[in-house]
Amino acid sequence: MIDAHCHLNVTYTKNTLPGIIERFATRGGKHIIDVTTSYDEIALSQVFIEIFPNIIYATIGIHPEKSTGDESKHRQLLNDLTRIDLEIPQLKNIVGIGETGIDYSHEAEFPNNYSPVIEQQRELFVAHIIIAKKHNLPLTIHARGKDISDYQAYEDILAILKQEHFSLPVYFHSFGGNYELAKRIIDNGNYLGVNGIVTYSNAKALTETITKIPLEHILLETDAPFLIPSNLERKELASPKTNEPFAIYYTAKRIATLRNMSVEDILVTATSATKKIFVNIL
Repeated sequence: MIDAHCHLNVTYTKNTLPGIIERFATRGGKHIIDVTTSYDEIALSQVFIEIFPNIIYATIGIHPEKSTGDESKHRQLLNDLTRIDLEIPQLKNIVGIGETGIDYSHEAEFPNNYSPVIEQQRELFVAHIIIAKKHNLPLTIHARGKDISDYQAYEDILAILKQEHFSLPVYFHSFGGNYELAKRIIDNGNYLGVNGIVTYSNAKALTETITKIPLEHILLETDAPFLIPSNLERKELASPKTNEPFAIYYTAKRIATLRNMSVEDILVTATSATKKIFVNIL
């Protein structure tokens, strides 16, 4: 059982992490991928890896929402990416680049259909692609539209990946799209991350998609500390408002119901897919 995408470095400390890991391990958890979203988060992620080197791995990158439209801040983000590129050989348990991508959720704030934020996000995304190719690492993608039915960010990301001739595995974190979009992503050899959203009553497009797509292209993730599955009793969590890696079991449980399969089969298939992408995991 692998949590393919969570943010240990956002919420937990050296004191609280052991309990999180223990609850994950007692439920059959083996590995956790700690996703960084800024240069500053890498240091704590590496501390966690030092403590649990056979359990915790990491992807490193700069989240698209770090772009603000301010040019000086954008230069700093590009400089941070350069530092990441140079430091990768010295960092431990790095299995991918990201979270990176495009986020259109704030696009309406800008007039005349021009957003300096989006222009900066695109430049940062291409920079991540270059680093991933250089170090032979897969990409973890963040894609979000203006509303739940807007898939333009996915379309633009796929176009940029094609433009940059990126042929390594790509993992679309927290996928929430329809079947047609999922099929396009999978047909290009890419993968989808599914988390607690699939347990929510308003996730009709996603639940329909899950019943149709090949399970071999699905990764299980929590996005902890966010997106607590609705079929999990919150008293099981250390904090009722903070998701934990063990919660992937409840996402798997929901998928098993949708597919009329056993939870164990879902977990085995997702674990295999995760290791296929993140080949540096033990």
